[in-house]
Order: sequence, then C-alpha cells, then structure tokens
Amino acid sequence: MKLKGIWVLICLSFFSLIGCSTNQNQTKDFSIGSVTDIDVTADSYQLIFRASTDNKIHVKYAANNNNTVELQDTHLLISQKKTKKSFFDNFSFGKEGEIIIYIPTEYGNTLTLNNGSGDLSMDSLSLSSLDVNNKSGYLTLKNISATDSNLTSTSGDLTLKNCDINDLKIESSSGYITLNNTTSSIINAESGSGEIKIIDFNENKQTSISNSSGDISISYATTPSNLSFNIATNSDDITTRLSDSNYEIDTPSCKKGAIGAGSNTLSISSDSGTIIVK
Repeated sequence: MKLKGIWVLICLSFFSLIGCSTNQNQTKDFSIGSVTDIDVTADSYQLIFRASTDNKIHVKYAANNNNTVELQDTHLLISQKKTKKSFFDNFSFGKEGEIIIYIPTEYGNTLTLNNGSGDLSMDSLSLSSLDVNNKSGYLTLKNISATDSNLTSTSGDLTLKNCDINDLKIESSSGYITLNNTTSSIINAESGSGEIKIIDFNENKQTSISNSSGDISISYATTPSNLSFNIATNSDDITTRLSDSNYEIDTPSCKKGAIGAGSNTLSISSDSGTIIVK
C-alpha cells in the first residue's frame, strides 16, 4: 500500500511538471514601415510563413525564455533556442513547437533564415532577397517571388513550387532538390548525393546543375527553341529528348549541342548519377 502511494505521488508530480511546461502563445505586431529586414533563427521549432491579411507583420510564438522577438532599429530579430535535454525529452507529446510569421505581400524586403531541425514552410510572399541556411528540416516554398535567393541545406529536402525568383542558388549536401513550375533567369543548383528534379521547367537565360551521385531529371513545360546544352556524367547514362537538337557531341557520357541560336545555356554534370532531359 505504501509503495502504491509513492507511485501515485510520482505520477502526480510527472503530470504537474508537464502541465507547468505548457506555454501560452502570444503575438507581436509590427508595421512594415518600421522593418527593413527580418532575421529568424530557430534550433528546432517548425517555422511557418504566410501572407498577412493586413499591412502589418504578425509573429505568433510560445511565450517562454527560449523564444525572443524584438525590433532593433529597423531589424526584426526572431530567435528560438532549444532547451537543454531533460528527463521529459524521452517522452513524445507532439511536435516541439512552432513559430508562425505573417508578412504583408507588399513587404518586399529581405528575409534571412537559419533553420535547425524543424520543418520550414513558406507561402505567398514577395521579397527582395531570401537567404536560407538549413540543417535537417524539410523546406517547402510555394508562390514565392524574389529578386534573388540563396538556399543552403545539409540534409533536409528542398521543394519550390510556383515560385518566381530571378537569381536562384541552391546547395544541398544530401537532401533532395525539387523545382516545380518555378521561373528564374539564372539557376545554380548543386547537391552532394541528393536527387535534383525540375518539373514544368521554362527555358531561361542560364541553368547550371551538378551533383556527385544523385540522379538529375529535367522536364520542360514546352520544347526549348533557343538553347545550347552541355550534359555530362561518368555513369554513361544520359537520356535527352529535345526536338530540333543539333549535336556537336553525342555519346553515352556526353551530350553537347544547340537548339536554334543557342543563346540560353543549360549545363549539367554528375559524377555517377543518371541524367534525363526531355
């Protein structure tokens, strides 16, 4: 009976601590006229970016000592630090947390993100510059327009859909890179071992794609009419289905040629991956 009472006390203490650890959400609001750039650093929380319904920036987050939101001069700084591991981290009670940031479509300035292990999703934003440094979280960008963007990831996958970014640079060590109906004048995509896939691609000024071991596939929305291409892999596994192509080199390991005047350029290289362009 005495042992049973001890277990009851332990259980009560356990659930009391869990209850005390619950954080209330709070929201801070900022006028876009007071913000020239937004800098977000998150160790483990999920980051969600959405278009604001008014002309203010709204930041919704859990009110605790690990999360800070402050405006320094015209710089909006948002930070989430992961708490030190405790006994209760051995139990799962849902996702760790999230920060939701609503940005007006007319914001049009800089957004810089340093993301850890939490997923990051972004939808319907217009920016001058987007800079993302990601570790292992999944990145999903939809309906994003920007003058330039630099996306770097260690192992998290990167997906862009219906985006319009004039100058796009993507680097990934092992995560997959997927571009779907994304328009850009200049694209530089590089991966270590992850696949690179471009769907509904529109002919652009300059595209450079390379990786070490992952496959590369490009599917054009319409057949290019003014393209020079240089495609090479050490695996001797290249498939090209481009109409009206004039080949300078046509071997299993290299396809080099042009369509029309060839003013736009496509360069693809892989150490050991399969390459498909159609």
